[in-house]
Amino acid sequence: MTKSVSLAVLSLFVFALASPAQTVGKPTEPPTPKLEDAFAAFHKGISSDKPDERLTALKGILFDKKDVEALVPKHAERLWKVMGPGREEYLKHVDDIAKEMTKHGPLTNVEVIDIRKAERPTSHVKRLREILPKDIPVCELFHRHKDGGGNIIGFAFVNKKWVFFPGLDGLPNALDQIK
Repeated sequence: MTKSVSLAVLSLFVFALASPAQTVGKPTEPPTPKLEDAFAAFHKGISSDKPDERLTALKGILFDKKDVEALVPKHAERLWKVMGPGREEYLKHVDDIAKEMTKHGPLTNVEVIDIRKAERPTSHVKRLREILPKDIPVCELFHRHKDGGGNIIGFAFVNKKWVFFPGLDGLPNALDQIK
C-alpha cells in the first residue's frame, strides 16, 4: 500500500464514533474488556504468521456497517458510502497493516486517554464531546513498542466491543464535508 493510499484509507475512517443504540450498561460502569486488553488481543492476532488469524484480528476490531449505524444514526447512510469502501481497502491490505503494526516489535506500553475526562481538552475534543452521545466511551490509545515507534489511534465502545477508528479527531470536520 503506498503512503498516499495509506493516508487516504486512514482518512476515510475518521467519520464514526458514537452509538446511542449501544448497550454498555450504566454510564459509570467501565466497558468489558478493557481497551488495553482488547488492543493487546488485536496486536497478538495481527502479529500472527497465519494470514487468516491476521484478517480475523483486523475484522474483530475494525468498524462495520452496524457500528456506523449505531455510531451516528443521523449520518450513517452518507458516512457508509465513504466508510464501506474504505473498510474493504483496509481488509484488502491486512498484510501491509500487519507489517506496519509489528515492525517495531512487541508492545511494551499501552496508554489509554478517555477524551471525556481530559482536563484541558483540545478544540477537536471539545467538538467531539458535543457530537458524541455522552454514554459512549471514547478513547485515544497510544501504543509503544520494543524498538520504539508508537501511534495514537481512536476507539469507541459500541455494540458491546471496542471499535478501531483512526483519525478520531477529524470526525467533526468530516461530518461538515460529507454531503
